[in-house]
Amino acid sequence: MRDQIDDDARIRKVAATFSADEIGDVLEVEDRTFEAPPETLQDVARELIRGAYKLKDRLLLVLDTEKTVQLTA
Repeated sequence: MRDQIDDDARIRKVAATFSADEIGDVLEVEDRTFEAPPETLQDVARELIRGAYKLKDRLLLVLDTEKTVQLTA
């Protein structure tokens, strides 16, 4: 019974909304272009970015949405 209570306490449903300043093109990226977060990212940014895709003229950062919604104000 104790295990069930612990499991229930860990399960939370969270509703979140993300806002974007602008929506650009929809891109298809190749798995081979994915890399770990850049070394230049520090602190919270490093924890929230899962990695990056190297594109021709920019980086496409992948946000860890689960960690993002778990942030406290």
